[in-house]
Amino acid sequence: MQDEFEIYKVDSDHIDDGLFDQIVKVESDGNEDGYSVETLKDIWMESKNDNFVCIIHGNVIGHISFNPFSKRRNGSVYCINLVVSPNYRRKGVALKLIKAGCEYYLNRKCTLPISLSVDKDNFPAIMLYQKIGFEIKEPMNDIEIDDTQYIMESSFNCVYQIICQSEKKRIKDNL
Repeated sequence: MQDEFEIYKVDSDHIDDGLFDQIVKVESDGNEDGYSVETLKDIWMESKNDNFVCIIHGNVIGHISFNPFSKRRNGSVYCINLVVSPNYRRKGVALKLIKAGCEYYLNRKCTLPISLSVDKDNFPAIMLYQKIGFEIKEPMNDIEIDDTQYIMESSFNCVYQIICQSEKKRIKDNL
């Protein structure tokens, strides 16, 4: 089933109403504290952000956005939003979306770290991020201070290598 997933980078000028409606649906289905439609529109229509969707059978089942000009960590590529539809969780969608972002930035020779914030009570996400090389960091500036969230950081190369190793292991285990 994982082989049926397709990841696409979506530029802000190529988002039509149908695609945006699917992104909103994934957000509302997959994240009870998700962004509002207005905030999602700001994220997805912001030309500086790099957005990716995961599609299966013509439907968006996950999405991720990166801001390469973030003030977080005093300069990092910040993962703004990673959401996967509940029916597709624990099937590799999040890893494929993160991997696509890593490939994109590694191909552009990006040396900035990748950072994200995660709710302190979102244990599955925290475990996933730690498994692929993210570490919990202390806040560095006012933007990062939030008692409800952890700031996590890694390098694109580290995250990419760990994801590739886990994919190889999964393939080997299935032989």
